[in-house]
Amino acid sequence: MRSILRALHQTLTAGLFLLLPLAVTLIVVLKVMALAHPLMEKVAAVLGVHDVPGIRLLLIGALLLLCLVAGLLVRARRVSRFSEWLENNVLRMIPGYEYLRMRMAESLGHDADATDRAILARIDDGWAPGMLIERGADGRCTVFMPDVPQCNSGGVYIVEADQVKFLHVRYGQLNNSIRNYGKGLQAMEAEPKA
Repeated sequence: MRSILRALHQTLTAGLFLLLPLAVTLIVVLKVMALAHPLMEKVAAVLGVHDVPGIRLLLIGALLLLCLVAGLLVRARRVSRFSEWLENNVLRMIPGYEYLRMRMAESLGHDADATDRAILARIDDGWAPGMLIERGADGRCTVFMPDVPQCNSGGVYIVEADQVKFLHVRYGQLNNSIRNYGKGLQAMEAEPKA
């Protein structure tokens, strides 16, 4: 019974981590559209568009343009520094933020070529799949060891450098293996270094 409750809890948590960012994004988009609708009606009237689908199309186009401008601003040095400050001093205090940020970066392809995080770490008498978080000045490594099959929870360990093997695959690939109870893990370990 306890294992069923744990599996149910992990499944509900995974669903929450999937639906929460989608819901927040949808709410923000709807709010922005509601706020911009009166302005878009005036712009549509000037452009000679009077039907509701045309106004909505203009609204969506304006929202996409706003996203483009925001994306360009993020690349600007000052805005980037403010964004980093906000993330380091405010957003990281929100439970689960770091995990969501990491998953978003993976899904958007920011870490598509990063192969230095997927590892095997010697824990107890075996090697377990995990993620390298950081290396300390003394050479020891902080690693995150995800639960199987849900990768959004697990344990954090500090291990010696010789207890870490790099898999030289994308962490997303390792994540898929963990979700499938380790299927393909030995093949990853045997792959030659890139």
